[in-house]
Amino acid sequence: RSFIVNVENDYSDPGDLNCGVPQGSILGPLLFLIYVNDMPQAIECDLLLYADDSVLLFTHKNVDVINDQLNRDFNSLCEWFVDNKLSIHFGEDKTKCILFTSKNKIKKWAICLLIMETSKLNSIQR
Repeated sequence: RSFIVNVENDYSDPGDLNCGVPQGSILGPLLFLIYVNDMPQAIECDLLLYADDSVLLFTHKNVDVINDQLNRDFNSLCEWFVDNKLSIHFGEDKTKCILFTSKNKIKKWAICLLIMETSKLNSIQR
């Protein structure tokens, strides 16, 4: 296979592509699943995987325990991503924290706060 780069209608010379998986092939998703198969071992809470999306799940009666555990696991996952040469998208529209609770308890617990290094991730507001 070969590729060409286009920048402002200026085309590069063709280059050879000697590695990778063709887009749309069945091999891509299979290799990705094999690659991320050990991701759940990097954390303590539940991890749901669907295609290239993931969800951390943790339940507890105390929101402080939930925040602490999710932050530990979230940062462990970030380390796992770096160790495995993958990237994680922290854009405002991509990574959120949602706290599910009863109406009575929601008044006490305003938000679920996830912090990755120096960045705060937004919570879903009711």
